[in-house]
Amino acid sequence: MGVVENALEKYGLPSDAAGACRICLTGKKRMSIENCRGVLECNCECIVVDCKKERVRIGGENLYIIAMKKEGLIIGGNILSLELE
Repeated sequence: MGVVENALEKYGLPSDAAGACRICLTGKKRMSIENCRGVLECNCECIVVDCKKERVRIGGENLYIIAMKKEGLIIGGNILSLELE
């Protein structure tokens, strides 16, 4: 664990205070990702999102971007897998 992670844990601060992405999955049909930089790949079977510390690969069927704003994005479709690279 690094210095930043130790400080966050010591003071009870949320992990996104250090720029980590926050992922919220609602069932298999909707996902939101905060603190991301942009979309690297997008098709109906795979969406790859660039976050500050990692890439997030979402696999599924009929995937699409519902909304994309400065704060993050919302993905819809039949979400089958999530990988952090």
